[in-house]
Order: sequence, then C-alpha cells, then structure tokens
Amino acid sequence: MLLGRPHVWERKNKDKSRAFAIRWYTVDDPQSPRKSHVERFGRTEPDPSHASLVDWRHRAKECAYEKLRELSGPLVAREPGKRGHTLVTIDKAAEWFLGGIAQPGMSFSRSQATVKRRIRTYRMFLEYIHKVYPDLKYISSISAKHINGEEGGRDGHSPGQPAGWATYRRLNGIKPNTILTELSDIRSLMEFAYRESWIRDVPRFLSPPMERAVRPIVMPASRVIQIVRGQPTEFRRACLLTLACTGLRQGELRSLPFTAYDSAVPVLNVPKQMTVRTKLHQRSIPVGPNLAKALNGLCQMNAGQFYLFAVKGKMITSQLNEWLKPWGCSPHDLRRWFQATLESCDCPSYRIDDFMGHAPGRTRGAYTPSLRWEDAIKHIMDIDKIFND
Repeated sequence: MLLGRPHVWERKNKDKSRAFAIRWYTVDDPQSPRKSHVERFGRTEPDPSHASLVDWRHRAKECAYEKLRELSGPLVAREPGKRGHTLVTIDKAAEWFLGGIAQPGMSFSRSQATVKRRIRTYRMFLEYIHKVYPDLKYISSISAKHINGEEGGRDGHSPGQPAGWATYRRLNGIKPNTILTELSDIRSLMEFAYRESWIRDVPRFLSPPMERAVRPIVMPASRVIQIVRGQPTEFRRACLLTLACTGLRQGELRSLPFTAYDSAVPVLNVPKQMTVRTKLHQRSIPVGPNLAKALNGLCQMNAGQFYLFAVKGKMITSQLNEWLKPWGCSPHDLRRWFQATLESCDCPSYRIDDFMGHAPGRTRGAYTPSLRWEDAIKHIMDIDKIFND
C-alpha cells in the first residue's frame, strides 16, 4: 500500500553536479513499519546552469508523477494545455485524502474518531454533489457557491439555483456548530487538493449563522441528590458527589493526583494545567463532611494509585457520560448546578469564579476586599449540607 506521494530527492555531489532520485514509501499492513523505496532518475553535468537545473527538476517531478500513476492506478489525469495542473475526480480526491489520514506514518494523521467523522462527512457531501450538481465531476470545479450556497435550490426546497452544502444542511435542521465542523472537514480536503496542485485556489468558506446562546436550565437540588444516590457503586457516588460539591471540570477530575486531597484540612488542591487563558485550574476547594467521607473511602479503595479517580477500561470522562446519560444530563450540568447553588447562597461573584477556575474571578478578586477562608468554607458547607441523609 502506497503512503503519500512519490517525491523528488535531490543531492549535491562533490563535483558540483546534482543527482536526482524518486523516493516513496509503502506499507504491507497498518501494523507493520513503512518501507522506503528509491529509484535513480539521473545526474546533471558539473556546475549546471540555473535553466538546466530548473529543467532537470521539472523532468524529475514529471517522473514522480508517472510513478504515482504506476503505483496508484488511474487516479488522476492531466488537463491538456495547462502545465502543472491535474484533473482529479471528487470521489478519487476524497478517497486519496482519507487513505492518507487513515494510514500510519503520515504527517497529517488523525485519531480514529476524526477519521470516522470525516468519512461520514465526505460520504454525505459526495452524495449531495452528485444529486444536486450531476455535471460537477472534478474537484477543481468546486467553488464557494457549491459549499456555502444561498437560500433555496434544486434540492427540494424551492426552485431556482441549487443551494450550497451549508445551506442544504441548515434547511434540513442541522445545528450551526455541526455544520461548522463539517465545513472544517471539507476545507481540510480542499487544502489538501491545493497542496497537491489539483485546484488553483481554496474556495472561501463562510461560517453559518450561529444561534444565540441560551442560558441552560439548572437542575433542582432534589434531582442532583437523586442522581448521586441512584448510582450502584460507592465509586460512582464519590465521582458524581465530587463534581457536584466542587464544580470540577471533567478533565480536572480525570487528572487529579492521589496527593491532591488533603484529609487533614480537608481541602482538594487542583493542580496547574496547560490550557487557554480563560481557564485557571490551580486552586484550592474546601471539602465538606459528606464529600470528605466519600473521598476517604475512595483513598482506601485506590491506595497506591497515582490518580485519585483511577479506573480500568475506558477513561473516567467517558464513563461519567455513560453513567449520566440515562438521567438525561451531563457532567457539566453538575458544574452548572454548583455555580447556581453558590449564587443562591449569596457567595460573591469573584469567589464563585475562583472556585470554578475562571480567569476573570482572579482579576476582579485583586481589586475586591478579600473574603476570609472561613467565609469561603461556609458557602461550600451550604452545598454539602444538601446531601445530608
């Protein structure tokens, strides 16, 4: 199986001549290492002129192209009269691009989840192009109107000009964030085609109109208590109780080391992490009696482990979503409930942001009279009391 494209390898010799060769890589199966292949092309005269060197390089590239056709079959076809430009069908371009990102050793390899999503996106995009634009054959013919489009079209919505992909998806009820992700995948394909000289320019991609953010509805305390107490194991109850009583992010819960919990105070020390400026992970959160009891049992259960919430099999973040899916909520809903409960307890906004790990809270706190640690503990205790038996 061919990996990537054959490329020209150029070397300068001692007599100031240049040696050219064609190099490519193959792999027998995805688990085996890649193999390197070299085929000599030729050698220039000593100290060649600039015009001669340009001609040699051009002929070497033509040879690399012929080697590509030999190894990959009838993938591409030259467009007559336009030097350096190739005609590639849309189906073959998507197949070539997906074959590259799915193979090991490629510079643009991606995770399996990304590969599966792109395969799904390209399949839907190709079906749409073949249905709405049956005369569109080559990827070089795709323009911004085919991708962005406008209202209406020959796709069953209204007469007139065909609608573009983004408009077609929006009229079928797809959310703007999903359309934006699909456009990003299509743009990756077009940028790859541009680097391969299959298109002259990357079409302009327009972001779909985004919906106004709506403040989510916060779950009542009785619902949170029901979710936590409804878990079948002590470990699950400890995980969800930690999220509800500390407002931790899923990634923060996953990466908490065993030493993060200090049972003597008690307090949970969230370590510093590399992230964007709007998130400040490093902070200390007081622990109430109910949560302290759960964490003490967890420490005995996971003694000797590096992480406090050590699990087997899937990552703790994936398991959290699976546990909460039957309840119709997500781990972030517990974080929202933590913030809303602090607001109802008249906790200062900058202290809430401090507990939540928001950067603006630290900034405002520097210009606001300090809140004593005892007062901060009082607000956390108000949340912990909700889970009393």
